[in-house]
Amino acid sequence: MFAWLDRLNPFKTPEARRLAVLFGVVYFAQGMWSLPAQTITIVLKDRGLGPGQIADFFLISTIPWLVKPAYGLLSDFVPLFGRRRKSYFLLTCGLAATAGGILASGLLISHGSIQTYGFTLSLFGRPYPLSFTLVAGVGLFTVMALGLAFTDVLTDAMMVENGRPRGLTGAFQSVQWACITVALVL
Repeated sequence: MFAWLDRLNPFKTPEARRLAVLFGVVYFAQGMWSLPAQTITIVLKDRGLGPGQIADFFLISTIPWLVKPAYGLLSDFVPLFGRRRKSYFLLTCGLAATAGGILASGLLISHGSIQTYGFTLSLFGRPYPLSFTLVAGVGLFTVMALGLAFTDVLTDAMMVENGRPRGLTGAFQSVQWACITVALVL
C-alpha cells in the first residue's frame, strides 16, 4: 500500500538511516539552543541588568560560534584517541550536556553573582571607556555553546564525508534543516 512512499525514501540502508537520525538529533539540539534565551533575558532583567549588560551575557556566549573554522581544522589535523571525528563528537556532546545540566538548575543565573568590569581602550589618541558585565553562569552557557558549535562542525564534516559517496548530501541537509526548523517552532 505504501510502496510508492518507500520509493521516495532516500535512506535505503540502515547506515544511511542511522546517519540521518544522528544528523537530525544534532540539529534539533541546535534549534533548542535558542529556547532559553527569552527566559534568561527576563531573569537577568528582573535582577536589575540593563539591555547592554544582558547583551554582554549573550555576546560572550556567542564567541564559540565565531571560531568554528578552528574546530574543523583541529578535528582534521589533530586526531583524538586515534579518531578524527568520533572522539571529538563524544567529548563535545558530553561537555554541552554537562554544562546544560548544571545550568538547568537555574541557580547560577537567577541567584549567582554579577560583576561589572570597566577599562579604557585608547584608539587614535582618544580614550573610549568600556565596561562589560559577567553573570555567574555565563561560563557554563559559553561552554554549552562551545559544545554545540564544535558538534555542528563535526556533524557537517560527517555529513559531507558520508553523504558524498552515497549521493545523499542533499537528503542529509534536508533532514538537518527540517529538524532545526521543528525545534525553532517548538
